[in-house]
This record gives sequence, structure tokens and C-alpha cells, in this order.
Amino acid sequence: LLMKVATAPSQVAYRGTVHSEFTDSSGTRTVVVNIDHQRNGQDRVTIVQPSRDAGKVFVRNTSDGGEHGAARPLSLGLSGVKSRVAGDLALLLTNYSLSAFDGGDVAGRATYRIEILPKYPDRKSKQIWVDRKTGVVLKSVVRHPVGNSVVTTEFTSITLTPNTWTLPEAGMKPLKLPSQEAGVSTGTKWI
Repeated sequence: LLMKVATAPSQVAYRGTVHSEFTDSSGTRTVVVNIDHQRNGQDRVTIVQPSRDAGKVFVRNTSDGGEHGAARPLSLGLSGVKSRVAGDLALLLTNYSLSAFDGGDVAGRATYRIEILPKYPDRKSKQIWVDRKTGVVLKSVVRHPVGNSVVTTEFTSITLTPNTWTLPEAGMKPLKLPSQEAGVSTGTKWI
């Protein structure tokens, strides 16, 4: 499941609206952005809220091992998980305990909820809701023990773009359709 999360940015393209809240002793701040994510790791982010920044657009590269999905707009959430998963799962499991549960629906999509709890004090704890079909992080909650801050980031809507394909279930093999062999792209079906 974590490998699915780690590889999703290079395999899934999507568009959506992400709502984020930062809560600490000074109050709650809200940021809303629209994201257009391409499989090459490029995101086009348009700020919706706060109103003073509405309409500002920036492009960021997530193909460098950075976060994606609901965790990425705030540079929080899954900090370092992709590189840990891809590089050294043993190190991740040494420092954190992981549990997976049914996560219900987020933005209309079925999810798994993964709890990432530190084994040592003064480290962040995380919960992520992962799209069951694609591995895209649709929601994250990060709790910082120092300062008692909480960052919640969630897709309120998401659409997979037409060229998106989903990860196959374990044991499935790709089936080449006759039109693909003739050079016509029709997508991959999984059996």
C-alpha cells in the first residue's frame, strides 16, 4: 500500500480542489487551492483562498520525491514518506508504527486510512486517507507534539484526467488490446 502511495504521482494525473486548515495556539488559518497534477510530476496550483492571494498561479515539481495529493499543497502531511518507502522501509518501520483501516469515502472515492505513529516522543504523527484505486493521498492530518498544532488537508473534489490509469490489483497482468498493437492508444485493461 505504501509503495502505491509512493509511486502514484508518476502514474496518476488528476485535477481537484484542496482545502487545508492550520490550527495552533494562535487560531485557525485556511488555504484553498485548485491543483492540476500531471504524471510527469508537474503541478499547476491556483490559489482560491485566502482572497488576497486568489488567482495567483504557480507550478511546482513533485517528481523529486516530494509529497503529492492532499499532503502536498502545504508541504506537510507525508513529509519524507515517499523517500523512506522507496529507499528504506526498514528505517520507516524502526521509527514509526503503521496501521491500515477502511477510511470511508473522501471526495467521493473509497479510501484506506493509514496511521503513522511515532515510536519516539516529539515527532509528528500522521493519518492519511489513500484512494484505493490510485494511491493518491486524498486527505492527511498531521499532529505536531510541539506547540500542539494540527494541519488537516483534504481534497473536496477530485477528477482523474482522461489519460489516467489506475494501479492493478496484485496478481493481475496487463492485456494488450488489438488496437494498441496497431499503434492506437486505447488504455490498458487489467485481467
